[in-house]
Amino acid sequence: MTTYTQHVVCTGVKSRLRFLFPGAQSYHPSSCLRCQKKEKKQTDLCRFKGFRCFSLQDQHIVVTFAPDDAAKAATATSILPPIWNRSCDLATLRHLQGRIAPFLLTLLQAELEHETKPDLVRCRRDPDVRDICDYCWTSLFSAGWMCRNCGWEVCNQCFCLLLGNTDKPECSARPGSCHELQPTSRFGPDEVEQLILDIKALPIPPPRPFTVPRAISAAIQKADSDREVISIQHNELTNELFVHLWAREDPYPLVVTPVPGQKLLQYPWSPEFFTNLTGKTMCYAQDCETGDIIPMTVGDFYAQFGNEHDGKRVLRLKDYPSSVLFQTTLPYSYLYPDLMNAAPVPDYTRLDGCLNIASYFPRGDAKSDLGPKMYSALRDIKGVGSTRLHMDVAPALNILTHADSQKDAIWRIFARKDTDRLTTWMRKRYSIKGHPIHQQQIFLTDDDLADLWEELQIRPYTIHQHQNEIVLIPPGCPHQVSNRACCIKAANDFLFPDHLEHCLQLTNEFREENLIDGPWMVDVLQLKRSVLHAYTNIREQCLGLAASEGNGMLPATYVENSQHLFCSISSLSGQFQNPGSSILGDLEDEHMDANIDTPQDTLLSNTLSPESAFSGGAINRQTKAEKNKATHERRKANYIKYRDGKSKEPFRCPWCPGKHWSCSTDVLQHTKDCHTFTADLSKSRIKKLRQARQEDLAKMLHEISIP
Repeated sequence: MTTYTQHVVCTGVKSRLRFLFPGAQSYHPSSCLRCQKKEKKQTDLCRFKGFRCFSLQDQHIVVTFAPDDAAKAATATSILPPIWNRSCDLATLRHLQGRIAPFLLTLLQAELEHETKPDLVRCRRDPDVRDICDYCWTSLFSAGWMCRNCGWEVCNQCFCLLLGNTDKPECSARPGSCHELQPTSRFGPDEVEQLILDIKALPIPPPRPFTVPRAISAAIQKADSDREVISIQHNELTNELFVHLWAREDPYPLVVTPVPGQKLLQYPWSPEFFTNLTGKTMCYAQDCETGDIIPMTVGDFYAQFGNEHDGKRVLRLKDYPSSVLFQTTLPYSYLYPDLMNAAPVPDYTRLDGCLNIASYFPRGDAKSDLGPKMYSALRDIKGVGSTRLHMDVAPALNILTHADSQKDAIWRIFARKDTDRLTTWMRKRYSIKGHPIHQQQIFLTDDDLADLWEELQIRPYTIHQHQNEIVLIPPGCPHQVSNRACCIKAANDFLFPDHLEHCLQLTNEFREENLIDGPWMVDVLQLKRSVLHAYTNIREQCLGLAASEGNGMLPATYVENSQHLFCSISSLSGQFQNPGSSILGDLEDEHMDANIDTPQDTLLSNTLSPESAFSGGAINRQTKAEKNKATHERRKANYIKYRDGKSKEPFRCPWCPGKHWSCSTDVLQHTKDCHTFTADLSKSRIKKLRQARQEDLAKMLHEISIP
């Protein structure tokens, strides 16, 4: 029996079925949600590609889903993180693995129950696709329920919720009908069981002893009794001290002050600096009081710094520059390492920190968006708040990079243990649909804070953040900010190993907010997937280091179970690696055959050979067969020359150092979409660019384009 596995987008399936099954009755295959929307990248986002199968039975086309081995083969290969801030020894990695193993074990045990569902099908895992629940907009770890007709997929929690609802969502591919849901999993067969056995056999080392400095002990007592913030100098905050202050049920917000006489940031991060760089770039400012969005240029916004009057709006830049611009696009990509180098306890707080759980997420479009981001705001003249009361789903680092006067930014940060009572008090005081803190609609004034203390004896930590000072905020601590000067801040999130349970609780609370009034916040943290990638990546490094050191401390069951783990978990790696040692060479070889056709051949064959040139004043006349043979030999020689002289480096954009492509056409398209050519390109110029080698193309693009 012939079976066809869909390997194209849904719109191209019908013609292939007509060709493969000419005797079948008329059949119209349904399209998935992504293909119905006809998005620009629908090839990568089609939910049925490599997953849905068609076969012919009694002249009827029957739809099934790919068997386990086919779904596993369709899983895309991920690209590992390029490098961490430093290498870790075996003891450090094992200790980190032991800190996250109990949390992952709980997740896997819930997945194990789902694996026993009848008619379970296995989906492909793609690092460039962020799998989210179509009902609550929370990222899918593995278990889900997918509609057979349109690919609509929900998480287990939403599936249980929909079972009790009489008003069920309608299938977009079958108007008037409900979804036909089927259980799905993104794990391979027996993969969950092997991971559970692996974790249970893991030797978890005991906690490391730490002696608390006397000054810190006194500061902790004041923080507990009077909510006085703990302030630590940049070079004095060690990994051990940071864990002592944060690995507890009620972690402390911290202020990190710069070392006297040392420069924290190398760039000025001033309004003039950004105006000179991108002053004419369009952006959006938001009114902190009304929420109105106002389009303007970057230069127009920063021109208002210092020009204050009573009737002036309190504006802030909205999501500019984005984290993508920060990491990939000049000139902001210059500021990215400047910010990372300023981070205290870099093993935990840097985006590439070796103890930051989020740093082990594979590269790709689906990678968690943890920043960095800039927050530029005018002085809070009206007292409406530069940032309203809210909670972050992950720990955050915030540095005040510029203030236009000697004044500061005032933070009010509530202790995590006071959150429930604060929420109840706000529900009684304010009429808000949804969670009063998560909706970010309230800024507590001094009068509100006085009432809160009088009624509940709750007071926040008060932080006066000055320029070059860093605030570290634990997850689940409600906080708000009021700028007493025009300020520019930069921030990024990270994943602290001992806060995973609370991050999951906040993720579930945000999920409930999405159910109240439609999509409110997309789950960019992807906590469960981040922990899975971190565990498997660290585990492979531990095995590699143990083998290289000749250390036989791993139990035999642990090593045996490790051999059965499926490689479909897209984070396997060796040691800490150099950016140039990734799989780019393999990708280039894979696509080489498709890229050596006419462009390169034409370029090389334009050079006159001795056989086709004048010799001794007479023309060498050749028969047609001789000409064809000569052409074949010439092209063969040109190909060998091209193959041997071909650079192993990928094609790169001169303006985006972090991006690369395997062929010149892709980088040209990227330059056209994301940057600007100084003049229209002729067909001959485009042809010349496509034929250029890797090292030459970057120079040519730098001359004819601007960021």
